Amino acid sequence: MAQMKKSFERVLKGTVASILVLAYLLAVLPSTSTASSNAPHFDGLIGVAVNGRHAWVTSADSNSITELNANSGNVIRIIKAKNDGLVSPEDITYSTSHLWVSNVGNNSITELNASNGSLVRIISAKADRFNTPTNVVVSGSHLWVLNISGNSITELNTSNGSLIRVINARGRIAGANQSYGPDYMALNGSHLWVTNFSHTGDSLVEFNANNGSLVRTIRVAARWNNNPGYIAVYGSDVWVLSMNSNQNSVVEFNALNGRETRVVALGASNTGVPEGLALSDSHLWIANYDGNSVTELNASSGAVIRVINTKADDIRGPALTVASGSQVWIVSLQSWITELSAADGSLVRVIK
Repeated sequence: MAQMKKSFERVLKGTVASILVLAYLLAVLPSTSTASSNAPHFDGLIGVAVNGRHAWVTSADSNSITELNANSGNVIRIIKAKNDGLVSPEDITYSTSHLWVSNVGNNSITELNASNGSLVRIISAKADRFNTPTNVVVSGSHLWVLNISGNSITELNTSNGSLIRVINARGRIAGANQSYGPDYMALNGSHLWVTNFSHTGDSLVEFNANNGSLVRTIRVAARWNNNPGYIAVYGSDVWVLSMNSNQNSVVEFNALNGRETRVVALGASNTGVPEGLALSDSHLWIANYDGNSVTELNASSGAVIRVINTKADDIRGPALTVASGSQVWIVSLQSWITELSAADGSLVRVIK
């Protein structure tokens, strides 16, 4: 009996020790978790970044990022540790093995190691003046963050997260009604383009990316000036969506002189309000929210190549388009992704 009692005590002590070790390991685990299932769960899907065989998707409602295998659509890991500072994460971009994520919920930028999802740093200094940071673009050692409530652009050094400058765009990319302002950005070499939605006059604004100075403000034509939104740059051309149900168009500007080149009306294709815009080689991909479809355009001529809306594509309420290599990713209702072939618009897979 005494021997049995001692054996029981040893087992009990071992169990307690195991529990303590497990609790310690849980406390020090890295900021990622390996998915136990290949089926993703998107919750308020807002942003997508794709690089080669990897894709990262932000989920604003669950304060997380899901990393996918871009070739199979399977989940690699979910990044959602509290220390990562992900609060209503919105846009995400990739460059040189790092990810940058804008957090609307706490006015910060989270930098992650793309290889394993671990935290590099959280950028939230007062001097950075983040104010509803949404759109982020990166080039080399520079990161630009669009602050839609602050009517400003914050430029950071990607090597250490330090501040380079804050471009105070008040009066340039914001109208008298401060509930409106900058929408989206696009970078082309030394030129930074910003669309501005304002009751006082919608516009396209160009900044010098080297020093933050204003190059020009282009007041858009009255016939399509409602809600200029997503923007893409192709060579010497700048394409801007008119996100308005009465216009349904995409407008091309000459990046060298700011002059309007052409207006491509999308309404004839019964597409509904255009919401997302992406560029792949010489093709433009436009997500049509109300039309539950995607329009592919020839970026050189503006000609419509095809409208994609087959039942199998499962495109419903598309609001974001991301193009990378041979793939085009369409986000529907912030809940799932339709992956298309950039070569012919055929369905690759639906990820949900």
